Amino acid sequence: MPEARASSPPSRTMVKSTSSTTPERRVACCPTTTSTTDEKRRRHHPCFALTLAHLRSHLYPLVSSTTALAHPEFPTTLLAYHLLTSRQLDELAIHYHQVWPPTPATSYYPVVIPPWVGTENEKGVDIETKRRRFGRFIGLQRCETPAREEESYSWEMEQKTVTELPEPMNQHEEQFQSFKMANSNPPLITHIYTADPSAHVFNNKLYIYPSHDRETDIQFNDNGDQYDMADYHVFSMESISGPVTDHGTVLTLADVPWASKQLWAPDAASKNGKYYLYLPARDHDGIFRIGVAVAEKPEGPFTARESFIPGSYSIDPASFVDDDGTAYLYFGGIWGGQLQCWSKRDGGWVFDASKTGPQEPSGSNELALHARVAQLTDDMLGFASPVQELVVLDRDGESPIMADDHEKRFFEASWMHKYNGTYYFSYSTGDTHYIAYATGESPLGPFRYRGRILEPVLGWTTHHSIVEFGGRWWIFYHDCELSKGVDHLRSVKVREIKYDDQGEIYLV
Repeated sequence: MPEARASSPPSRTMVKSTSSTTPERRVACCPTTTSTTDEKRRRHHPCFALTLAHLRSHLYPLVSSTTALAHPEFPTTLLAYHLLTSRQLDELAIHYHQVWPPTPATSYYPVVIPPWVGTENEKGVDIETKRRRFGRFIGLQRCETPAREEESYSWEMEQKTVTELPEPMNQHEEQFQSFKMANSNPPLITHIYTADPSAHVFNNKLYIYPSHDRETDIQFNDNGDQYDMADYHVFSMESISGPVTDHGTVLTLADVPWASKQLWAPDAASKNGKYYLYLPARDHDGIFRIGVAVAEKPEGPFTARESFIPGSYSIDPASFVDDDGTAYLYFGGIWGGQLQCWSKRDGGWVFDASKTGPQEPSGSNELALHARVAQLTDDMLGFASPVQELVVLDRDGESPIMADDHEKRFFEASWMHKYNGTYYFSYSTGDTHYIAYATGESPLGPFRYRGRILEPVLGWTTHHSIVEFGGRWWIFYHDCELSKGVDHLRSVKVREIKYDDQGEIYLV
């Protein structure tokens, strides 16, 4: 479900930074005269000529590491680039990378886009060096080495190289166009904003249970208040390539007696001929709880229970019904999701309001927080077992994941699926924006960290589900491409995944 927003997305913050830093144009108190080009040049000392020409240099386009689409608002000149703050550059290095060599249509590239900054083997590189590398990465000159005069080195030469690049591409234009169409990956739903998709196959049809984003005047904050959803829609598809049917509003905030606001990421399950929608929301004390609504059909409408599930808390419920019919509910999310507020005391879980907001354990000896899991009762309406932690160990299967390891630690967005007898637990890493996964031999764990499925998408949050449909496996997720980077206005997308001989997941 929505992660609390740590900072504005690059596409928003850069515009603000550039506009706020640009000086206002003032009107001169003297008669207007027409200046020739030579007169304009004489206004500057000759020693500035090369510098000014350099600042007008055009930058190569910056593209998403996931979609290969160009950043819509990235500065086009070196001068505008220098108005960005170091923090904005660091954020760009996470989400966007330069395709090398560049072409006018970078989305044509049928290759994985490798990052130059922040890779696994660069953890020890100091930040200043990373910034210099990032400058060279996006096409700036002399970022890695001190400036020096070289006859063979010029911007004009690189411009010439760029103009020559499309020529070989034209030899395979049909192939590139075909690739572009196959990988443009448009949103599945465009008439409303949808996020946090939970996908399931019921009655040989694919159903999607997302949250419903909406416009809001609520200020962005780390508590996630801007994610102010008030109802749920259900969507269905006969095939991945077919049209999407919107079954309309199936449940509203007013239909949930115990909830006060924020219908965040839901999930659904089927058992005993009925369908169950698990939903998180704040109760009337402002504490996130998880409730359940019941329907006779997968598309609803759903009727909510009078109260939330006793013993439930936090956000992002994910249901899983095993082959033997035993059902489980996974949940939890830190920061705005309040998971860090709950600790075990006297055999139960106790809420500490002082830990609300963007807080979590930190420090060299602190362990990461874990997601939660409980077995569901046979009627799917309550917990049949105490809530317990779902332990994810590091790659070696023995070492715990530490709290400061934000590239691996659990943040939110639990999902469970089963492949070839192995249980796959996947989740979001939050402020590092990955979808990671771990595997185990039991739905209750422990699990061993295996790697990442999705790299960061456009927008701060990332949330997913994985399902088999039509004999193939798919990952549903969201990004903010349709809203041009607005964090709380997201759209559902889908990509195919496969497994190698070791059970590792990779994108197709």
